[in-house]
Amino acid sequence: MGEGTGQPDKTPRPDDATVVGGDATVVGGDATVIGGDTGGMPAGPMPETIAGYAIKGAIGAGGMGSVYLAQQDSPKRDVAIKVMNAGVVSRKAMRRFEFEAQTLGKLQHPSIAQIYEAGTYDDGSGARPFFAMEYVAGAKELNDYVADNDIDQRTRLALFCAACEGVEYGHRRGVIHRDLKPGNILVDEDGNPKIIDFGVARSTDSDSVSATLATEAGQLIGTLQYMSPEQVELDPGELDTRSDVYALGVMLYELLVDRMPYDLTGTSLTQAASRIREIQPRRLGEINASLKGDLETICLKALEKDREQRYQSVNDLAEDVRRYLSDEPIMARPPTRTEQIRRFVRKNKAASIATCVAGTALIGLLLVLILFALGAVFTVDTIKKQRDAAEQARQYADTQRTLAEEKTAEVQKQAEEMRVMLDFQADRMSKVDAAAMGASLQSQIREQFDIDPEVIAGADFTGMSTGLIFDHILKPTYWDIKRDFADQPAPQAELFQRMAYTLQNFTLLDEALTAQRRALELRRSTLGDRHLSTAESVRAMSRLLNARGEYSESIEYNLEAIEIYRDLLGDEHDTTREARNLLAATQTRLGQYSEAIVQFNRNLEHTRSKYGDKDLRTADALHMLAFAYAYQGAYADGLRLNLEALDIRLPVAGKDNCKTTILNIGFALISLGRYEDAKQYTADALEIFRRLHGEHYGGTLWAINNMGTILRHQRKYEEAMEYTSMAVDNRRETLGDEHQHTLQSINCMGKLLQDLGHHQEAMEHLSEALDAQRSTLGDLHLDTLTSIHDVGWLHHEMGHQDEAMAYLSEAMNAQHHERWRTHPITARIALSMGRMLSDQGAFEQAKPYYLESLERLQQSFGRENPLAIESLESVIELHDNWHQAEPDAGHDAAAAGYQAELDAINEGLEEPAAP
Repeated sequence: MGEGTGQPDKTPRPDDATVVGGDATVVGGDATVIGGDTGGMPAGPMPETIAGYAIKGAIGAGGMGSVYLAQQDSPKRDVAIKVMNAGVVSRKAMRRFEFEAQTLGKLQHPSIAQIYEAGTYDDGSGARPFFAMEYVAGAKELNDYVADNDIDQRTRLALFCAACEGVEYGHRRGVIHRDLKPGNILVDEDGNPKIIDFGVARSTDSDSVSATLATEAGQLIGTLQYMSPEQVELDPGELDTRSDVYALGVMLYELLVDRMPYDLTGTSLTQAASRIREIQPRRLGEINASLKGDLETICLKALEKDREQRYQSVNDLAEDVRRYLSDEPIMARPPTRTEQIRRFVRKNKAASIATCVAGTALIGLLLVLILFALGAVFTVDTIKKQRDAAEQARQYADTQRTLAEEKTAEVQKQAEEMRVMLDFQADRMSKVDAAAMGASLQSQIREQFDIDPEVIAGADFTGMSTGLIFDHILKPTYWDIKRDFADQPAPQAELFQRMAYTLQNFTLLDEALTAQRRALELRRSTLGDRHLSTAESVRAMSRLLNARGEYSESIEYNLEAIEIYRDLLGDEHDTTREARNLLAATQTRLGQYSEAIVQFNRNLEHTRSKYGDKDLRTADALHMLAFAYAYQGAYADGLRLNLEALDIRLPVAGKDNCKTTILNIGFALISLGRYEDAKQYTADALEIFRRLHGEHYGGTLWAINNMGTILRHQRKYEEAMEYTSMAVDNRRETLGDEHQHTLQSINCMGKLLQDLGHHQEAMEHLSEALDAQRSTLGDLHLDTLTSIHDVGWLHHEMGHQDEAMAYLSEAMNAQHHERWRTHPITARIALSMGRMLSDQGAFEQAKPYYLESLERLQQSFGRENPLAIESLESVIELHDNWHQAEPDAGHDAAAAGYQAELDAINEGLEEPAAP
């Protein structure tokens, strides 16, 4: 810990550092301090006494002061003595130190470390301020206490509430802590929290503000990971008690899922502050499904960016946690009728049984009313009218039959009008054009401020527009739908489904998942599981989970959708086929190539026969089959199919609507070693994706990542670093750290760093990718196998031959699996194994691997392919090195024979033109 009142310090963790000014680099969560408090042990000799207190040992130190364990004579007790360091006793520092003593002095609460005495003492270098405070024996920092004692969730929440009571007590006395974090909450041996380190606290009393150093504009004081959005803005006038609410929200999030709401690793202070202000934390329920519901709601409300939407006091936050623990409705949102009933039944079981018995007598009557009113679910007024009409129909069935028929016709008319309105609203929502808004925004800024277009050429105006659309259109619309259609589940489900499509199109995947879950839940409850609209939402959920990289879950929903479509539409219906295609695409991502290719071939054959060779649906079928071939390693076949699809689509749909096919052609050319041609196609795709969708769209990120790969192969490392860094950062931000696409970019960064000779950094990236791929994709996935090879080869370059052999042997063993027998990855692994053995002088053992690699590449791509030529050159190099090490006419002759083959290939090789 840093400055505090607990046990003697241990080695500070990276997330304990405190930021005090400067654009520090964030490491492990908070920040490495530049010119600020560093934590650690006191410098210089330890005093024997301080103002009559006998010093027993050192506890810790910060940039301003040192903390010692001391014994007080009267009363007899251990205390913590905090002393300002020599050399920093400036007027400003004195004011801050005195303020901390004054602040703590007026806070007398069981959850706050108590101050006993404040004063000065002279150690020969002049007067040095000190104060003596409560020593918390056997204390541990909050996170350490929870981890070491394996505390369960309810105990964690109770401990959190106790800490909140201390913070709320300080707020009522006009003190904002401003640096709340687990390191500043100690827990004693009895499990009681003690809040420490009010050295950066701010008093809300007007007379005290001038005495607080932290009120100076432009100085960031606190711990970055726990700072509120307004706190990182560096405007002291904007801070109030709700900043502490936010910090407690971060701590609650961490207590519940053992991770921070934001990953600030490797970011600058400026970038980290931007993430805190702009990025929404991942929902707790997505990390741990058991946390869905009230706890997730409580945590997200405490973490609201807009403090007006946050809990308005720490007491409100703690009260909601206590309500959750007592199984009572929380204040963060009104409970639904279902939740009210469920809670009442659970808390009053005996009374509920009697109530259920009495309520059964009413069910028959209610069923009559409900069945009659089902046709009028769209408005509350209509439901009321139909309830009245149903009652009249029951009493005056014969005489009121005509009236009932008229009412039914009226309901049908209103339902049709509602359907038209919903179609209009949903259509307008789906046509929100971020790219057009971004272009308009760029044009207006350029004209309004007379800015040179080159100055703002790199700005992501489409991304800015997406943020504005979400903040000012989609987010308010979500809550409007939930409120205005609360009693109309059918139109509410339709609108939420359209909103989910729109959010996914904007790559707002977390927000899309919220809307998608709501749409599916409503359709299941109102229409049942075997309805076409329910099937639409099931399939949409599968598509969204696929985009999020949650492939196994995606397949479960997809199989359910296929089953419904087969029952309702038949096996050969286009909708059923589309669902099977989505399943095949997900199987491709998981490496189940043979099953996927069978489905895509069947679909292509059906589409050609039904719609003809030049139909756009045929182009789509060609594109999907090419996608599977590319993953299987049949790059030439994939290129051929994509070029055919482009020929069909381009004249009809235009270039902007061919961007994905263009991008995939570029990928096939990369895989075939035709880097200059690949660069042309990839650059075209990147321009279109950026213009239409912004920097964070899936296609844009693929194009950025692929451009970095091309430039690395062309040894244009500086340009490659720009693209690859962008791909890693944007995919981490948009998709998360463990998404398949993020891990692919991290692996690309590792290989780029390896090429640059930064081996240790390269190993960190490659190992991160491999560890996550093993756990999320399994050991036999193509990405995992690639990373196993890459880590092994890097170990070889670093001179770690035992580790290199272990990884490359694992890769060699895996490649014999049926899935990989014809994949080009096997040639790459074999060549690396051969090169490693050759470098060790084991030429005889190396030769079979070289020849295996050459044979596989020539079979897969042809003798003229650049990768096959490179492999042939490696065989020649092997024999040359072998001859130099062990002069032998046979080695020389073998090299000459392979060289003649290479010369013949080069003589007949024409420069390939771009397709």
